[in-house]
Amino acid sequence: MPVPILFITIVAFTIWLNIMLLRGKKNDTMATDLDNLLNEEQKANLTRRKPVPQEVFFTPCLEGLPFRDYGIYPPARPDPPAKRAQKAVRDCAAKEMIRFETERSNIDLKKEFGAANLELIIRGESNYEAFIRALTDWSEALLTEGAAEDAQKVLESALRNGSDLSRNYYALTEIYTQNKDAGNLRLLLARLESGGPGANREKLIEKINAALERKDR
Repeated sequence: MPVPILFITIVAFTIWLNIMLLRGKKNDTMATDLDNLLNEEQKANLTRRKPVPQEVFFTPCLEGLPFRDYGIYPPARPDPPAKRAQKAVRDCAAKEMIRFETERSNIDLKKEFGAANLELIIRGESNYEAFIRALTDWSEALLTEGAAEDAQKVLESALRNGSDLSRNYYALTEIYTQNKDAGNLRLLLARLESGGPGANREKLIEKINAALERKDR
């Protein structure tokens, strides 16, 4: 028995109407969220400047880092990468740094410290990130030179200074594995299991566990 055209038309119209209603609700929700965000931004922009507490500022730890005296190179001869990298670490360490344990939005920062302090805080966070990257670059330059022991010191310093770059963890895993250093591998594993970098964290845990299993055989 053929299906009446009127029935098909009604079903099709009902489906179309439901889709339009759902889209309308979604658009209304998005518009409401945007309005709320703009209101929060406006309130945050009106927050008065507040003193930035001293504990917000980050003091880097340079203890134990293998700084070398490379001497002065002739102008025609470029400085070794490790020399340039260690200079970058010193330069970054001399700048004012800010590090927060948890991620915060610009709106949160304005509310907490005042809109006028936002530039100061963003600059401080950027300086901290540059410091951690400089340590990482230095360790890689040392590894290229074949100075694995010094590279290990730099990488461990990066972790002590709060680095969550997966590059640091991968490099340390390789060094500890080559040295058959099960104790430090377990310490690194414990650090990863309690936090560590968000990116590649599970892969790093698997890599360390595999290295420990080979060591125990």
